[in-house]
Amino acid sequence: MGWAVLADLVRQPSSRVRSATIALLLEHPEYAEQMPAALSKLRSKNRTTLKLYYTAAVLLQRIYQKELKQYQNNRFIELPNLYGKELLPLAAPDSHEALIMLGRLHQELSGLQINWVGTYKNVLNHLLRRSVRLIQVQ
Repeated sequence: MGWAVLADLVRQPSSRVRSATIALLLEHPEYAEQMPAALSKLRSKNRTTLKLYYTAAVLLQRIYQKELKQYQNNRFIELPNLYGKELLPLAAPDSHEALIMLGRLHQELSGLQINWVGTYKNVLNHLLRRSVRLIQVQ
């Protein structure tokens, strides 16, 4: 039922809830298998949003792999790059640059001049802070 969670998250009216898709994918990379099913249940705009968030999760995972591995221990699974070539057909020199390109594309496609890269990183920062707190409690 991971596809339903992904599809439902991306349909939410709250942008914060929608962006939680990134955190979910970073915490549960096994949900990558559910992406085709989730996309099949969405309308065009939401399909694009899910692909953008998924690709942001892929790039953030590559950039912050060391930090994520530290908190996920043996649970770390690399997300496959399912939509990177579709969304970013021009190869970026590295994942940082690809994330910037993705943010610009997200601005273009959404029509919102939001700092999408900052939004993506903010989700990751919240996830990492939460992970640190959970470890300290244990």
